[in-house]
Order: sequence, then C-alpha cells, then structure tokens
Amino acid sequence: MRERFRRPLLFLITIGAGSLIVLIDASIEVILAGTVLAGFLALVITGAIDLAKLSPSHLLKRSKTTKQAVPEFIISVMSR
Repeated sequence: MRERFRRPLLFLITIGAGSLIVLIDASIEVILAGTVLAGFLALVITGAIDLAKLSPSHLLKRSKTTKQAVPEFIISVMSR
C-alpha cells in the first residue's frame, strides 16, 4: 500500500477506534489498550509491519548481524 494512503488510513482507524471506545463509556485503561491494539492491527493489515519479522528468533539474529548491543535480560526473556 502506498505511504500516501497508508498514513491517513491509520490515522482514521486509530481515531475511529478510540472514539468508539469513548462513546461506550469505557475506562481509561480500556480506551488506551483498545486504541493501541487498533493501531497495531491497522499497521499489520496495511502491511507496514511484517509479523514474521517480529519473531524472537528473527530479532536475535538481526541484532547479532547488525552488532547492536542487546541487554542480557532481553536475551534471557526471548530464549524462554
């Protein structure tokens, strides 16, 4: 999807989901969680995020090849 169309679509999805949750009179935690979830799902649906690249094994492999420092607690959590 073109970036020109993706940004307004993501904006509308995020604002629409947040507004809908506010209209049903949810708590602030539900509003924030729902809006973040709607934004994440919109990013996945539009192809801005590839779920295969978010797997722990891919992230570890990427961090080793780019020689970036990865804190030990992240490695221990990801290796479980």
